[in-house]
Amino acid sequence: MFQLCSRILLKQRFILRWINTDLKLAKGSLALRFHEYLNRNTDSSSLTKESLNNIQHFSVKQIDNEWLKKLEVETNVDDIFKNFAYIIQNIPNQVHNMTFYIEGIKVLLENQNVCEKEFVKLCYYIGFLKKNPIGPHYMKNLFKKYFDQLINQNQLTRTELAIISIACYKTGVRISNKIFHNRIIEEILDTSDNDHFLFVSFIKTLKHNQIYSDEVLHKTKTIIKENDLSYESLIHILPYVTEHTTKDDSLIQLICDKCIKTFNQQSRAKDMQKFIYSCALLNFKLSKDDLEKLEKMLLNRIKNEEFNTHFDHFVNATLSLWILNYHSQKLVNKLFNDDRFYKSGPYSRIKLDSRMKLLRTCVEIERPEWLKVNKKTSSFNASRPAPSYLIKPSLQKIMNREVNNKRNAIFVQQINNLNIAGILSTTNEGQIIYYEVLDNQTSLADRKSLNGIFQLKLRLLEKNNCKYQIVSVLQ
Repeated sequence: MFQLCSRILLKQRFILRWINTDLKLAKGSLALRFHEYLNRNTDSSSLTKESLNNIQHFSVKQIDNEWLKKLEVETNVDDIFKNFAYIIQNIPNQVHNMTFYIEGIKVLLENQNVCEKEFVKLCYYIGFLKKNPIGPHYMKNLFKKYFDQLINQNQLTRTELAIISIACYKTGVRISNKIFHNRIIEEILDTSDNDHFLFVSFIKTLKHNQIYSDEVLHKTKTIIKENDLSYESLIHILPYVTEHTTKDDSLIQLICDKCIKTFNQQSRAKDMQKFIYSCALLNFKLSKDDLEKLEKMLLNRIKNEEFNTHFDHFVNATLSLWILNYHSQKLVNKLFNDDRFYKSGPYSRIKLDSRMKLLRTCVEIERPEWLKVNKKTSSFNASRPAPSYLIKPSLQKIMNREVNNKRNAIFVQQINNLNIAGILSTTNEGQIIYYEVLDNQTSLADRKSLNGIFQLKLRLLEKNNCKYQIVSVLQ
């Protein structure tokens, strides 16, 4: 520890001599220059991860305190923006914890005369507060005060519109303005072949704001066909298609082929699980070779501990593969039988537990021998009453229309943890049959193809020798 402190002090003295001999290099605070120097020159191999984190925490704290004092006496808008730009250039991943940055945004929001350029800048800088709950609050306040007026003037450039869109996407703020929605669609349709970054940014905005357009899908197909997009771009486009459960096999095949081809060992685990989840929801069948390749890549990422801080991504990927009828014993063992597997991350515990329970149900029904505790479970119950929240109007409609002449009929949830109810009916002759309803929640956009979750339920019913009849409420 003494040697570590000595090295830090030597670097501090070097920084001081450096600044004193060339004041042109001394932009910003001493603490920030120190932080920059450490990032460039610290030999990470000689320091523990904890020591490096402590050094970074100390220098960031010094920066924060130093510039917060300046903010208390100087609130010039241009100076605050310049300071923000300098911090973002050097420590963008730390701003969500900096009091100076948060208070500086507050000062700018209190300015009564925010012009168009300042509005765009504010959106950009608030976007870096995506990890802080104050970020969405600031963004909503900014939009409430200025956005409708600015968008109605129709003076925002394409780039400015993209900056605003990305910032809202980062902070999770949706925009309800119809003029904005139409403008985004226009920008997508006007996209040229060399405008891929803005194109993908606008696609993400449509998905975030739940805006669907056939013209956009057609343009998307053209862009993908005629351009060699990176898998990172394709991974952001695919969820838009998935969000609207579009039945366009040629478009999905185009995206999937390019993604599979370009996936490599540097591909993020997050992107891989997003890709597999999209295929599962669309009930799009991947080849056995492709599925085996994805399984291998997931196992490699487990080995590299990439899922340690995003355990939910691993659960999503494993469940999605199961929905696609690809059963990986290695992934299941890691999830349910390996107590050493590190399970943490910034995820929703309720959503994660729900998906883990559904996956366990699937394994208990289709591969019970893979689980350590192999006993009789409640995964399947042919006559389990469905809870009231699963009895949708479409299901009630089928009960009234199709089953009123049957001797006995009840709403059931046959598959535990799979939240799609059905109808169990008994005819006058004593024959048992299940009615499964095809509606907006269980179909794709063509209103006749089954989505992945519904297909999974039918497969599990077949595994238990249940006869069923699919009844559509869609015109």
